[in-house]
Amino acid sequence: MKKSIRAQFRPRFFSSFWAALVFSTSTIYAAIPPLDLRALLKLATEHSPTLEISQYEIQSTNNEVLNQRFKLYPSLSLSADHALSHNTASVLSTDPWSSSASLLLSETFYDNGVTFSRLKQAKLKHDSATAQHELQKQQLALDLTLEYLRFSQLSKQFEVLTAQNGLLSNQSKLTSNRYRHGLTTQKDYLRFQTQMSRSNLELKELTNSLLNSRAEIARISP
Repeated sequence: MKKSIRAQFRPRFFSSFWAALVFSTSTIYAAIPPLDLRALLKLATEHSPTLEISQYEIQSTNNEVLNQRFKLYPSLSLSADHALSHNTASVLSTDPWSSSASLLLSETFYDNGVTFSRLKQAKLKHDSATAQHELQKQQLALDLTLEYLRFSQLSKQFEVLTAQNGLLSNQSKLTSNRYRHGLTTQKDYLRFQTQMSRSNLELKELTNSLLNSRAEIARISP
């Protein structure tokens, strides 16, 4: 009598357990939002801290180029002064204040090529910063594209494995019913349970891989 009860209980237990596991993995997969590669690339480019730093470096080096270039042109400076005068004539006059204004135009005709050398160095730094920015941008796009392709491949594998798991689940239920009624052997029943167990574990591992891939995409494109 005990053997009969155990034989009836085990198929129901395994069916309920694997059904709950499949439901949980399917629910997790359904909760993962769809991804668009173009939108992700745009988001990553606009909000990448690395690209923001390199963009700031480009602006900084460009300002240095302009600063060195302006030194090649004549400079015009205006100065003005308005203060109390300390000489005797101003003290005796009714207005003790003295004012002055001057306009100075200057140009460097020769500095042994120092200005041109500094301008060349500034341009090289600017070109290097621009090239570094483009390299980082391409690397970001490559990393994101590869992870997106990995995520897409995992999604397809999940869909295929879910469909296979559904067919295997139906076969397992049929075998369980036949086993409860004594129409199949315990060996066949255990074989289907083993296949079902392996399939569900693969489905769970695939779900974890999907979540990890989605997290990596979120890290690359904050």
